[in-house]
Formats: sequence, structure tokens, C-alpha cells
Amino acid sequence: MHIGQRTVALLIAAVAVLGLTGCSPEPDPYFALRMTDGKPTLLIAECALTRIDYISIWERGGTGASGTASPEWQVDSPLRPIPSTTIKTSAVDAPAQVTLLEVPPGWFTQKDTLRELRDGTEYYLSGGLANVGSLSFTLAQLNALAPGDVLTSFRKKQVVTEQTWRDKACS
Repeated sequence: MHIGQRTVALLIAAVAVLGLTGCSPEPDPYFALRMTDGKPTLLIAECALTRIDYISIWERGGTGASGTASPEWQVDSPLRPIPSTTIKTSAVDAPAQVTLLEVPPGWFTQKDTLRELRDGTEYYLSGGLANVGSLSFTLAQLNALAPGDVLTSFRKKQVVTEQTWRDKACS
């Protein structure tokens, strides 16, 4: 390879790496959390309501010290088949907000071994047809939110105003 060809190859590689890292679009922050009347509450972005068919919360860390699975709470929407296929999809849209550990109307409990959220424990929240929303949190993080703020995840977990989250969630 000539020096000129090597330089061109290095420039092409550098542009490719920058394109993959620095210029990729931000993931959609479909979920946000806040406290409502002293209860942890999940907010779901309007554009994602048709894409959320389950919501799951579990204690972060996988299995406990005894080797048993971490406590988990999961609710699912009822499913209906898509005509002429074996594929099923959610029969109802997700609600715009869900009080954690309370079953939304029309949904059903899939797992119920997590019965309360405890101080000092990190939780992982996920949901969607293909896990389109996810967020980790602690009760301390939620209790520290100022009125009007939410905990969400753009490129990283962060606190923003609810209006900022709504403006960016589906853009």
C-alpha cells in the first residue's frame, strides 16, 4: 500500500468509527418514573402505548444469595392473534401511567413475587413487545425528585422535567 492509500484507508476507518459512535441517534426514552401521591409511578410515552404489552420490575442483581430468583413483578396486556398468522399482539394499548405494583385495568398479573419496593435496593424496569423500554432506579432516586421532574434514560439515566421528557420521548 502506498502512503496515500494508507492515509485514505485510515481516514475511511476513522469516519466509520465516528459514524458508529458519535453520530448515532439517541434511543427513545419511552419510560419515565416519578412519585405520585407517594407511590412510584411509571409514565409511558404516547408514541409507545401500542408497543408495550408487558411491564416487569425485578431486584437488580439476578439471583439472590440463596440461589433463588430475584423477586419480580410483571403484568401483561391481554393478547389477540393477528388474522391469518400465529403471531399475537396486545389487545389493548398500555395506559399512559402505571402505579408500580398495581395491575392496570384490563391487564393481568404474570409474576407477583415482588410485593413491595424497599429502600437501599436497585430495581430494573422493562417492558414492551421487544423490551422497548427499560430503566433502573432506587426509591431514593424517586423520592429525591422535585415536583415536575422525572427519572428517565436518554443516553444515560438522568432527571429531567416531565415536559422535557414528553418533548423528547418520541422525537
